[in-house]
Order: sequence, then structure tokens, then C-alpha cells
Amino acid sequence: MTSSLVWPWLKDSAVAVAGWADPPINPVHDTDDRPSVKELVEKHRKNIDAVAKELRDDPLFDSDHKHDDLWVLRFLLSNKNKVKPAAKAAQATLAFRKEYKLDENDIRAFPPATPIAKDEAHKRYAKHIEEGCLPCHVPDPQLGPVYFLVFSGWNQSDMVKHVDEQDWKSAFVYISEWAFQWTDYITRTTGRLTKNVRLVDAEGMKLSEINMEANRRDGKAMGSMDQMYPQMLEGAFRKEYKLDENDIRAFPPFTPIAKIEAHKRLMKHIEEGCFGCHVPDPQLGPIFFLVFSGFHQNDMVKFVDEQDWKPAIVYVSEWCFQWTDYITRTTGRLTKNVRFVDAEGMKLSEINMECNRRDGKVMGSMDQMYPQMLEGIKIINSPSWIQIPWKVIRTIMPKRVVSKIDFIEPSKKESEKQKLLKYISEEDLPNRFGGKYTTWPPQYDEIK
Repeated sequence: MTSSLVWPWLKDSAVAVAGWADPPINPVHDTDDRPSVKELVEKHRKNIDAVAKELRDDPLFDSDHKHDDLWVLRFLLSNKNKVKPAAKAAQATLAFRKEYKLDENDIRAFPPATPIAKDEAHKRYAKHIEEGCLPCHVPDPQLGPVYFLVFSGWNQSDMVKHVDEQDWKSAFVYISEWAFQWTDYITRTTGRLTKNVRLVDAEGMKLSEINMEANRRDGKAMGSMDQMYPQMLEGAFRKEYKLDENDIRAFPPFTPIAKIEAHKRLMKHIEEGCFGCHVPDPQLGPIFFLVFSGFHQNDMVKFVDEQDWKPAIVYVSEWCFQWTDYITRTTGRLTKNVRFVDAEGMKLSEINMECNRRDGKVMGSMDQMYPQMLEGIKIINSPSWIQIPWKVIRTIMPKRVVSKIDFIEPSKKESEKQKLLKYISEEDLPNRFGGKYTTWPPQYDEIK
């Protein structure tokens, strides 16, 4: 039990003694569904105490003045309520905060990417971001901080040329710490678990301005920040999308009977037969058949709001999850899904970087929400030039997804066709992928 919190951003605050507001404030607006800190702590009481017990011998752990139930709770929530991983992440964070002296100053009044930012490494990094292209604000003191990013003003090539990798991480630490101090302060003063959100404007972004090394450094730094600053980036899932309420297996994605309107709006820009979701064999996993030439990416970006993008892909992922879970349980074997992608006829002019950015962003979160679900993505009949945009696209896709992508030619190489027959019989494999099934789109006798 804490005596009085000594975080500098809580100085002179009433919650320094209480820990957080109890009861929590009323919701700020109709869609404010932030959970009560008190209720979360009560729900996870046993595991919070277990994590604290794991940490008690660490000299940096101070349960009386810093590392209270809320501090521990964030690590539990980010590690699926598992004690050992949560304790490991918390212990790493204790050392991290000491290394960067993060417990010493309140930096909330000194936002990132401004002349008054309190970190020289961050200033060196921010020199290569045009004015107004990374404003960080707290529009409402009862809601979380918001980052507004304008990608066209980020001079990535100059960053790589003039900012060393050590400064790169320090710059990200400053950005993350500023957001953490605000989210922690607001969480405690409102009694509601608060996170930050990032609004990204990709208009005017040019393919030539995407720097591979910059994206590698970003990914590396963001990966470590995600561990050190748990439960800070906004997101809600199965409850938000009401995914536990319906069996949608009989309503495949990208068909007129799909059960979500946002998904249907995205589907309008995919030609018929160019995205089929099937279960050819009820004892094997679901298979997606994609024909890239029928995906009108430019129209998707033009006519489909980014707000619709995530629900659309959630529907695809949930349909797949329900099937893989059902088949795993009925066969007793861990089952995943595989995607067969026909890239024949694909044109470079039809690849839209904003579309791929949105896909990558959503797929990254789906990879977390639906673990152990994707077996692999087999890209077939790809044109020779595809490796050029692929070098860029792979930098904005989740690494775990990229590692599962395989470029193959099953119609030309028997050994590569065998890779597909692991998931589907030759009789059910469409002939465009080297099999004997001649009907397209496939019309399997699906189980209901």
C-alpha cells in the first residue's frame, strides 16, 4: 500500500495520497468507455499482488512511493494478465527509467517537437520534422493526450543522415515519456484508465521519401517503448466489437451476406471472386484466396474512411478465428489459416502506399488480438518487378506477418506446389495455383 506518491507530475495533487480518484469522474461524452481504475484493480487484485511479490527484492522497486497497484496493473494488462511476463517487463522498466532519469522531472509543459522540449537528442531529431508536423496536445484535461502527425513533413532521409541511432532512441523516449506523464496524471485525477491516441495525416506522402533505415530505427525504438510504457496507446477489442455475441462462420467476408456494414463498404472496391474465404476441408484450416489485380486500392483510400478500415479487417479476422478455433477444438490439433495470393496481372500503378499503411497498421493490432492464427501467406504468379515495392511495403507491415510471406511458383515447380498441398488437397486446389479444381470463384460444399 502506497504512503504518498512522489512522481514529479503529481506534486501537490490530491491523488498523490489517494493514488487515483475514487469514485471516477462521469464519462466525458457518450463514447467515453474508459474503465474505472478501482474496478480494474479489484478485478486483478490477486495477480497485482503476485507481480509485486516478484519485484520486492529489486532495489529499484518502491511500492510505498512510486510503484503502486496502478503502476503494476498496466504491465499485467499488457501481458495478458500473466504474472511472470508482467514482472519481467516491469523489472526492465525500472532499470530503463533509472538509465534515462525519468523519475526526476515533470516534462508535461515541454511538448515534443517544440523549441522548449527538455532533451537535446530529441531536438536534434525534431530538426528534421517540419513545423506543425508533430504537434502534441492535451485538448481536454479529462481525456488523453493526442499526437497529430503529418507524414509529408518528416524528412526521413535527413534524419538518417544527421541523427545517430543513440539519439534516435532518446528522441522516442522523450515522446513516450511526455505522453506517459500526461496519461498517468489524467488516469489518476479522473479515476479512469486513460491512453493516448495518434492521428496521422498521410496526404502528400511520396514513395521516394520513405527511408528504409528510418523505418527500421522507428520499429526498433517503438518495440522497446511498447514494453516500457504498457497500456498507453488506445485500443479496445472484443468488447468494443461485440465479438463474443454471434457465430459468423456461415457469413464469409467479402460476400453480400457478410454481417457488418463497414466491411461491405470496403468490399465494394474488390472485384467479385478476388477475395474468397473458404473451408474446403472441415478438418483443416480456413483458406483465403486473393487476386490482387481485383483490389482497387486507390478507390479504397478515396472512398472508404480509415475509421471503416479496422472494423472491416476485424470482421475478416474474427470469421477466420471462429473457424480456426472450432476446427482446433474438434480435431484436437492447433489449426491456423493460410492465404493464397495470386499476383498475376498486378500493376505497379495500382499499389497505393496509404492503403498498405492502413493495412499494416490494422494487421499489426490483429496480430496481437488473434495470436497463433496465421500460418502463412503464399504469393503466387508474382511479376518480376514486385520486389521493388515490396522492399518498402515490408517496412510498414508487422514483422511477424512479413516473416510468414513466401513468394512461390506452384504451377512451374512441383516442390513449391507441395507447400500448398499441406493445407488443401490437389483436387480442391484451384488450377490457377497449380491444382485440379477448375471452378472460379471456388464453390466448395462448405460445412454450416
